Amino acid sequence: MENRLKILFAEDLPTDYELAVREIRQSGTAIETTRVDEPASFRKALETFRPDVVISDYAMPRFNGLDALKITRETDPYLPFIVLTGSMNEETAVECMKAGATDYVIKEHRTRLPYAVQEALKKRKVAREKEQALQQLRESEEKYKSLFRNNHAVMMLIDPEDGTIVDVNPAACNFYGFTHQELTSKKMADINTLTAEEVEKEMKDAVAEKRNHFQFRHRKASGEIRDVEVFSGPIPMEGKILLYSIVHDITERRELENALQESEKRYREMFVNNPVPMLIYEVETLQIMEVNDAAVNKYGYTYDEFTKMTLKNIRPEEDVPELLEAVQNSSEDFRHLRVWRHRKKDGSLMMVEIASHALPERDGKKYRLVLANDVTARLEAENMLREAKEKAEASDRLKTAFMNNISHEVRTPMNGIVGFAEILMGEDMPREEKEEALRVLQSSSERLISTINNYMDISLIVSGNMEVNVTRVDCRELLQDIFMTCRNRAEAKGLQAGLEVPESLTDPFLETDPELLKKALGHLTENALKFTGQGEVTLGLRREKDVMVFFVRDTGPGIQKESLENIFAHFSQEDESRTRKFEGSGLGLSIARGIAGILGGNIAVDTEPGKGSEFRLVLPAGEKSHVPGKETLAGISSEHSEVPLKILVAEDDPASFFYLQKIMEKKIRAEMIYARNGQEAVEKFRENPGIDLVLMDIKMPVMNGLDATRQIKSMDKKVPVLAITAYALSGEEYLAREAGCDEYITKPVYVDLLMQKIEKYVYRP
Repeated sequence: MENRLKILFAEDLPTDYELAVREIRQSGTAIETTRVDEPASFRKALETFRPDVVISDYAMPRFNGLDALKITRETDPYLPFIVLTGSMNEETAVECMKAGATDYVIKEHRTRLPYAVQEALKKRKVAREKEQALQQLRESEEKYKSLFRNNHAVMMLIDPEDGTIVDVNPAACNFYGFTHQELTSKKMADINTLTAEEVEKEMKDAVAEKRNHFQFRHRKASGEIRDVEVFSGPIPMEGKILLYSIVHDITERRELENALQESEKRYREMFVNNPVPMLIYEVETLQIMEVNDAAVNKYGYTYDEFTKMTLKNIRPEEDVPELLEAVQNSSEDFRHLRVWRHRKKDGSLMMVEIASHALPERDGKKYRLVLANDVTARLEAENMLREAKEKAEASDRLKTAFMNNISHEVRTPMNGIVGFAEILMGEDMPREEKEEALRVLQSSSERLISTINNYMDISLIVSGNMEVNVTRVDCRELLQDIFMTCRNRAEAKGLQAGLEVPESLTDPFLETDPELLKKALGHLTENALKFTGQGEVTLGLRREKDVMVFFVRDTGPGIQKESLENIFAHFSQEDESRTRKFEGSGLGLSIARGIAGILGGNIAVDTEPGKGSEFRLVLPAGEKSHVPGKETLAGISSEHSEVPLKILVAEDDPASFFYLQKIMEKKIRAEMIYARNGQEAVEKFRENPGIDLVLMDIKMPVMNGLDATRQIKSMDKKVPVLAITAYALSGEEYLAREAGCDEYITKPVYVDLLMQKIEKYVYRP
């Protein structure tokens, strides 16, 4: 079994004791330790534990370091005694050294402790050598002279009266570079960098045995200055008290200590002042041990709060399993770079790029250093660039589809019209063939007119120029008319047609534009008939609170969830391939949704692939329901032109924001505040008091529109929040309203509908 160095600690704080023990063990020294914090147990430990070294705190509740030193010296004058304290001024340090302490170490620099212990053991060894030498000198001058001359340690005899060097051994001559005669003709002040007065004072202390250990700077014959450690004490020689001094060169040790301290200082400055947030954590527990100022500023936690947390506390709960897996799989020196979500003290999330590497193991525990660089803005910019690229590519595809669609939808009926017109203009034809040709001409003409009407309608909707003529409409009667047409077409395809209007509907009337309503329902019905191969198409009507709900239900193929947004896009069908089964311009649902918006309502969809779909057109039916016309826009732009609105727009798509901005420039005076994500919207709302209206996109990075709405409403319940989203599922509106949104507008945003909502929430009569 290896010999262990026995160290007795006089320390009242267990944590400081454990840190000191860990520091010594980390240096590779095998040790056995015990800790006490009051005089009685300290005396007992000296007798029973029999330590090789004593390390004592300077200030303790029950006794202090000087008391411990006094007890130690009573027991063993040469037992190494090191003072380890949190802070020590020069006077206290001098007092400890005068009292016989071997060394002192400040706790901030406890990394010096292993060196201090080793040097203390060396000093003890030297002190014992000195004692043995002095004893031998007392017993026999001849033995002394032999020991003095032949010892490899630098030894000197000094007259304390005037500092004259009386005798030196050969080791001293070799060290200083002087001959024996040159050295013995000098005084200590000649080789010591201290003044003569300071040297005289130190010699008096040595003679009085107030101190036996000194550190000086000595000058060699070459002029080189060396750091030395001197053990000195009085010895009677030829009836006179001389000082017997043993000198050790500690220059290399001092340089090593200085270099170590400088290295620690540089590391500390680099860690503390680094602009990138940095933290150190213990691998097994994930406990955060230390953070720099940048981390405190970025995350919002104080230093003390940080060091009471683990890595799990700064991660969203759903990310913790992935974190644990990553930590478990990381090797000792593995450096990895990846992006994580981190949570700040205020609850907001940021995207951070993590670089992590292992630190030296201490006391059997593993630690890692983490650099957490906030890349939220960079990722947002990358996402915006990627989305802009995708939208540009989609725009190119849309232009191509538009041109192909126009070509197909115009040329196809024109082919029938021109072709059969030429045939009819030719030679005589049998009556039956002529009638068939005329039917084709009529069908092709109707299809061409329908196509032209669709293009005109979508143009009017997008530009905001669709005329609205509001009258009192009997919705039951209107739906009956549409059903008659639907039934005829359904029967022609071998389908069943149904009509569902509850008898309990006593008030089927609505203030709206009947022609636009017919057109929207007609497109929904036509869409159902087109895509239903067998089964039934059902039209229906019901009243729910302050809304009138028209629905068209079919037993067709249904729609895939990922295609729901596309079906409302211009010139779009779920199947966009060249081999698609169904003809048409792809404008029907776009027109239906646009008209719904103009009439103050919206369209929702419930669908299940393989079972069918239900499209619902929902219009306001309350007493104050109103369809916006041009008078609304004029009223807003003129009556309130002197007081600009302050509108916050949360939209991650710059093109959509630009579109909204242009609408406002043309229709009303408004100060537009732009936020690129939900988190930025919350911050902009907090920084800009007096916001009149919030236009909130739902799907955004960092923080979505629903969470942002909740936070904004917690600051101001009265501010109107209008959700603007590309989602068309019926459940989405419920989620938006539950989050606090006052209105739900689906994209594309039509000018008339948007102005109606602004009038409703900002310009109330």
